[in-house]
Amino acid sequence: MSYLKPIQSFYQPSGLMCIVSWSWVLCIGLLSLIIQLEITHFNFWSAVTLVLFILLVITAIKRRTIYVDNNKLFLGRMFYHFDTVDLAQLKDVVFTKHQIKFTLNGERYQYYVGAAVLDQLRRQLNN
Repeated sequence: MSYLKPIQSFYQPSGLMCIVSWSWVLCIGLLSLIIQLEITHFNFWSAVTLVLFILLVITAIKRRTIYVDNNKLFLGRMFYHFDTVDLAQLKDVVFTKHQIKFTLNGERYQYYVGAAVLDQLRRQLNN
């Protein structure tokens, strides 16, 4: 097997987990908007909720990183540590245009990832 260059990208969960996580982030944004519209001038609480919303959006995008290196998959969580998955443990792997779906320890996972990560995972799983 030839050695493949380690690759890093961002991912987003797909399916119900995506809807739930982004709904909570949008709730904070709507709270900021409601506070601003209910009070006629910009106040401290409007600023706090707006800053919190912006930080959550940046965190939701930038902290969800995925690394593929040496037959291992590293998934960075939004507020937690990295989960490490050995590619040999993945079962029922399905690749779509922008998605990878697999079963690990009896649970089904679905992630939106970049094309470079999908290509690298295909090559490593086919070897």
